Amino acid sequence: MMLEHETLLLSIIRECGGIEGRKKFQKMMCIVKEMGYPVRERFAWANYGVYSPELQSEIDSLVRDENISEDNVSGSGQPPEYRYALCQKGADLLRRIEMTAEARESGVVRESNELMFGENENLAYSVGNNDMKAMLSFIRFLNSNPVEKLELWSSILFLRKTEKNTESLVSFLHYLKRHFSESEIREGIREVDEVVLDWEFKKKAEIILLGATDE
Repeated sequence: MMLEHETLLLSIIRECGGIEGRKKFQKMMCIVKEMGYPVRERFAWANYGVYSPELQSEIDSLVRDENISEDNVSGSGQPPEYRYALCQKGADLLRRIEMTAEARESGVVRESNELMFGENENLAYSVGNNDMKAMLSFIRFLNSNPVEKLELWSSILFLRKTEKNTESLVSFLHYLKRHFSESEIREGIREVDEVVLDWEFKKKAEIILLGATDE
């Protein structure tokens, strides 16, 4: 049975045209969760920063079911670097889900999602079309950034929940991740405040306004 959060992962991979790197996938999903979007997976601080075993398990499940592909794109002698892309089976599944959602909204199909999800699992689009569009648009923006930047942003957003003071946050994050200098961390904080939050807010507001115009 395909669950809502797995359907969401398929939609994200399709929207990005593929995601290169487990690390990038993890950091993007953490940022999206910290921004308040409906990401159910739990994240914790691990050896390499924020990480969700649940998310990796779900990705592995999608690979086993041949809904997505996992290809090692690293060069010879390099550590493995995996690229995730939507397989035809996954694309067909998403298309059927979207058709079912459209039919259900129009009243043509009643409770049809139970055939695919079960009574306690709604379609991913149950979060609202405008919210979904904003989320996917924001993920495209994140995917366009290098993984090092996403690593820094996700660390800042995650640790801010406990480290409220900026100086404490800079000091603690530098202690945890020595490869980021204090000046780079300060710049990352500025980017989170002025780039990530501002971009996401403006884009979401624009999509909501467009949705209101269509009604």
